[in-house]
Amino acid sequence: MNMLPRASLKTPHGKEFNLDSIRMTGDMRGQILNMQIVQEFCNSTSSHAEVNYTFPLPWRAVLMHVDVTLGEKKLTGIVVRKKQAEADYEETISTGDTAIMLEKNPDHSYSLNLGNLAPQEHCTICVHYAQVLQFEQNCLRLLIPTVIAPRFDNSHADVSKQSNFPEHLIPRHTLEAEYPFDIELRLHDALTKAKITSPSHPIAVKSADGICCVSLNRQGTLDRDFVLALEDLPTNSLLVMGADYRYPEQYAMLASFRVNIDQEIKPPISLKILVDCSSSMAGDSIAASRRALRVIVDELKEGDRFSLSRFGSHVEHRSRAMWKAAPASKLAAQRWVGNLEANLGGTEMETALQSTFDLNDMNNSDVLLITDGDIAKVDSAIASAKNSGHRLFIVGVGSSPSESHLRRLASATGGACDFVTAVEAVEPAVMRMFIRLRSPSIPALDCIWPENNVPLWTSGFSESVFDGDTYQLFALFEQRPEGKLILCGNTLGESKRDEIAFVDFSQASTTDNQLSRMAAQVRITHMSISGNELDCNKSDIEKIALDYQLVSERSNFLLIHEREYMEKAGEMPSLYLVPHMLPAGHSGIGHAGLNNSGRKDFHPMRKAAVFRRELTSLHTDVATSEATYDIPAFLRKAPGNVSMKNFYVPFSLNYGSVKDESGRKSNTNYWSEQMGERKLSPWGLFSWLNITPTHKWPVSFNELRKIDLSENVLEWLEFVLMHDFPQASEKMIVASFLHVVSQVEIFQVLLENEKSKAGFRQIINRLVGKLNLVPRSQPRTGLEINLINGIQRVLDDVQTLIWPAEIGELALG
Repeated sequence: MNMLPRASLKTPHGKEFNLDSIRMTGDMRGQILNMQIVQEFCNSTSSHAEVNYTFPLPWRAVLMHVDVTLGEKKLTGIVVRKKQAEADYEETISTGDTAIMLEKNPDHSYSLNLGNLAPQEHCTICVHYAQVLQFEQNCLRLLIPTVIAPRFDNSHADVSKQSNFPEHLIPRHTLEAEYPFDIELRLHDALTKAKITSPSHPIAVKSADGICCVSLNRQGTLDRDFVLALEDLPTNSLLVMGADYRYPEQYAMLASFRVNIDQEIKPPISLKILVDCSSSMAGDSIAASRRALRVIVDELKEGDRFSLSRFGSHVEHRSRAMWKAAPASKLAAQRWVGNLEANLGGTEMETALQSTFDLNDMNNSDVLLITDGDIAKVDSAIASAKNSGHRLFIVGVGSSPSESHLRRLASATGGACDFVTAVEAVEPAVMRMFIRLRSPSIPALDCIWPENNVPLWTSGFSESVFDGDTYQLFALFEQRPEGKLILCGNTLGESKRDEIAFVDFSQASTTDNQLSRMAAQVRITHMSISGNELDCNKSDIEKIALDYQLVSERSNFLLIHEREYMEKAGEMPSLYLVPHMLPAGHSGIGHAGLNNSGRKDFHPMRKAAVFRRELTSLHTDVATSEATYDIPAFLRKAPGNVSMKNFYVPFSLNYGSVKDESGRKSNTNYWSEQMGERKLSPWGLFSWLNITPTHKWPVSFNELRKIDLSENVLEWLEFVLMHDFPQASEKMIVASFLHVVSQVEIFQVLLENEKSKAGFRQIINRLVGKLNLVPRSQPRTGLEINLINGIQRVLDDVQTLIWPAEIGELALG
């Protein structure tokens, strides 16, 4: 028995207002999930209350209807115009009666407004929704969101990015909350034969009378999404029909085509990898990202090209050009992955995406984004991605990633999206993603309709069709059609159309008019995307929403209950915003393991990991400065980012500064132009080393990069030397390289190579007495001696402004 106290809101007088629990039940049959969410509220205060609760629904779920039980009364409402609903709601609660309004938010979440709940009164809200199941490569991954994670929002700094999202609808979070959660799913027909697991919750699976029942084997909490994985499914093409809700003589259709594309030769790919290292990714999410990235790098084949980037408040590119997927570059990539930490502050996703799109590449590249998607607004990022011409393939990580944001971003660019929980094996998701990446794009996707059965409307065709996935198409007909429906496209890049898959109307299963309402919601979504600034579209959206009783951007659900005179509220109700639990593992707080949801020894009020040692997250890394705690943890830029101020300030002697007063790298003796950027020249590095104490020299490739050493040199050190000397550590290679560059012999080589340049030689001669040209400590081991000799051999051709050709011609990209 769970003896933990329930999460509750308290008035200033200490009296509680409770969200008692959330219970879910559903049926998975064929291609469709029908789900009910039961939300139970109780006003434990002594005055009337107005409650606001914002909650998520799955991607492309369609809200079908809402049932309400207020005390002992069972009530129903209808969908009306949004402005009318808002006005009627406010008027109702101002007269002391009860009103319940449900609205769809700009981020595709929903908000429940419950006005004038009487003291000690109970209210049960039952939300019914339907969702089309998306089968992928003989598998089905059902994600049911239960909590909305904190989202990064910097729109206050850019008025053009601010949205019309009302402040009171933005979810709040508290560590004090613990909302009980339970779920039961019933699987029917072929779904009962699947291998069933859950990477998010411990489950019990029972079969009886041809139905497979999945439930939690102990009560959970609303601190993570529920994920159910079904494997080894016989996913054939399917067809379902249903009479129209508004015009019963018409028929709606949902065809699910199983896509199989014959591809003997799989061409190489060009992949820009971008990983979210913002503070919200700390703990479980960054650990899952590292696991996924290791598999991704391993899957790169000969002929593939890739780049590595990470972002938070700013973006950091491992290189400015694409690398060949060679053993040395893949080894370097694995080292980069192993050093990833969530220490880059806020989630500036749009800026990072644009910078990644701009990376130098002669081929058409895709972007592979790994993130939790915890940003407040995604519309501008979608617009930038579409304009770039890149496809986005996204792996969402964590216990509560923003599914709606990430799927919209992937879908808009012709890419795809997959998800991985903190404790889930990453290989299946990565394998599915690489099948899609190597799958050919299919232009001119179309259908051959049965003769005399052309539809009144279809959901349209996309090029986001990948081998092994399911392609779904809605349509509306004047009457029930007959014959065969064929999906076709140019799979081989030729002019003729090839048959990809087909369905037969004679084998279609039949359902009720719910299917037509789901089709109408898809139609509204397409109209919103294609022209949400057009008045005609807005009026059409409103008409369809009202005809099919759908909650949309133009319509709300509204229920009005007129109370008896003695039951009416005598004053305006107090407003209560129901806070969310913090998702498990978010920002490194707690852990999202299967054993932590509802465990007996877990309590949300335990100290955060930064303040205790037992049962803590091993990945938590928080700055110790007291000033740091003025910033929310998930926006905080953690330590570990070494800045230039940690190094000795270069070129401070009297012979001239590397930078002018404005800080620009203007002294051409020390800086040279490389790939459009000013980088340290050989003479610049030599001079800096000889005026800098050795204990302040860089000790890693990353620290070399921070003093603006050329990427060509870094790639030579990392890919050539580490390959040629596999027993040498990164620290040894960096130390050996700097040892060679700092020696008198290199000074003499530079002097000899520049003897024809009289002006530059005069500068060198003036510095002979000023530079600290003393021998450094000599190498001791045979490995160090061989490494030093190898570096010296290459640097024999060095010039003052140009590194040797053997370094510049590495040609990784």
